[in-house]
Formats: sequence, C-alpha cells, structure tokens
Amino acid sequence: MSKCNELRSSLLEWANVNHLPIKKKIRLLEKENSRLREQNQRIYEKNKKLIGIIEKERRK
Repeated sequence: MSKCNELRSSLLEWANVNHLPIKKKIRLLEKENSRLREQNQRIYEKNKKLIGIIEKERRK
C-alpha cells in the first residue's frame, strides 16, 4: 500500500506543478482570445460602415 500512496503523492505533486499552471494559462489565453474576437468584430463593423460612406460619396 505504501507504493500506492507514494505514487498517488507523486501524481498529485506533478499535477500541482505542471497541470494547474497549464490550465491557468489556457484560461488566460481563452480570455485574451475572446477579447481579441470582440475587438476584431468592432473593427469589422466600423470598416463596413466606412466602406458604405465611401461608396455613397463615389455615387455623387
């Protein structure tokens, strides 16, 4: 049973050192990705609006 507890302890230590920081990094990257998608959408809408204005001016 001692080997089993030793293995369990080692796995938990590995998870705390490796797995949890990676999950935190993934959450941060997903948050940044979401922010950039929203920013991209706003720029796309603004660009579409400006293209409409330019087209309207060209028709005059």
